[in-house]
Amino acid sequence: MISTTNAEPLVVFASYSHGDEALHDELAKHLKPLEREGVIRPWHDRKISAGRELWTAIDNVLENADIILLLISPDFVASDYCWSREMKRAMERHESGEARVIPVILRPVDWHKTPFGKLLALPTDGKPVVSWDSNDDGLLDIAKGIRRVAEELRAEETHAARDIRLSVRGCAVTTQYRGVMIEIDLENENAAPRQITRCALTIPSLGLVLDHSPGPSNVVGAEPWLSRAPFEVPPRRLTRGSLFFSGGSKLAGLPTERLPATVCIECYMGPRLENEIELYTFDSLRAQEAKRVAAEQAVMRQTPAERLRVAAEQRQKEQTAHEDARKRREGFQQAAMKQAPEAFKALAELLRKQGEELNSHKIPGVPDLKYAPVNHRLDAGSTYAIELSPYQQMHAYNLTVRVGLHPNAAQSHVELPRVKTATLELQASVDEGGFAWIDGKGKKWPPSEIIDLALDDLTQLLITPPTFDSEI
Repeated sequence: MISTTNAEPLVVFASYSHGDEALHDELAKHLKPLEREGVIRPWHDRKISAGRELWTAIDNVLENADIILLLISPDFVASDYCWSREMKRAMERHESGEARVIPVILRPVDWHKTPFGKLLALPTDGKPVVSWDSNDDGLLDIAKGIRRVAEELRAEETHAARDIRLSVRGCAVTTQYRGVMIEIDLENENAAPRQITRCALTIPSLGLVLDHSPGPSNVVGAEPWLSRAPFEVPPRRLTRGSLFFSGGSKLAGLPTERLPATVCIECYMGPRLENEIELYTFDSLRAQEAKRVAAEQAVMRQTPAERLRVAAEQRQKEQTAHEDARKRREGFQQAAMKQAPEAFKALAELLRKQGEELNSHKIPGVPDLKYAPVNHRLDAGSTYAIELSPYQQMHAYNLTVRVGLHPNAAQSHVELPRVKTATLELQASVDEGGFAWIDGKGKKWPPSEIIDLALDDLTQLLITPPTFDSEI
């Protein structure tokens, strides 16, 4: 599927007995497409390089895996190591919500009364791989199930970005302690605690990236200092506190004007929270407060007519700024509408060239890819196709990229394969950086990335054995 996210691959740990190594290796082949798509990163003990401590390496990956596969067989159940070490720790992490455990039944064994017997197993209905018409049929069913779990975990990760929020209540540079004090709120709406792995402050104008440090013990009036990372944010509550970033001599002699900066909070297996802030020294904050008080006092001394005149001037400035912004947006819209047709032609030409480049490899079993210029479509035989569909609205030029069944597939197939169409919706946009295709989240898509993702999805359709609605 075309994805609009750039998430890290999910780490998949396989716990198995070496008596099942042949079936494990066959499963690894079926998981290779998921690995190439960047959905998962499989790991097993054969990946440990010479000279490393075996058990330490296994434990490290087991502790950080997102998905843990228990490859169940009589050999697995009989293995004291698999049972008492890997399976036990895997179930602990599953119960705490840190990982997802999937029992994979390779060979028949009485597993339903085991600690993992309450979990939904793969293949479908827990039917052992060796009981299928062929091992490949069972392993393909497992690979599809793992894909579904990975997509579900990715969706949960995306949702988690809304479950914890960062807000900055105050910040300033203290020259006395040569550091930056930031008062923050971390609101965790999850039912489980979230672990903060890093707190950092970036000040681009000074070329500084500062990590969270212990705060000075004698600062009066500050919120309690938050522990150094890693630390946990309790579930379903607001955590309020202060962060201190030590800058040493690098923060000496700072200017009194504002310093744009970014505070960043990183969560384990979760979102990266960022907040743009403006830093001032305590002296400049005092000067700003004195200026604000003086301005308020000056207003109090004004006559009603003077206050009315000042208010009218301020309103006029706001209206002018609003009108300027509107004209600027309209100018960008007009530029996007004007440049979009040529940009689309270039995108369609890139699709044609990429199709020809793939054809030059003469891959056995893969049909020639033919570009249909009238429909802006790249046909893979008469079954699958990539189609670029531009459509213009009153103030927007839109583009839909579809990957799936060929529009005329019904005419050439008695039974149509089950295929979920992948769709990417884009809109032409122009800003200070020039023309770009953007999606609904505002992400800019370079033409090469659009075509590469579409071709990757088409490749997946071509290499996956088709299934039909009439199949049982």
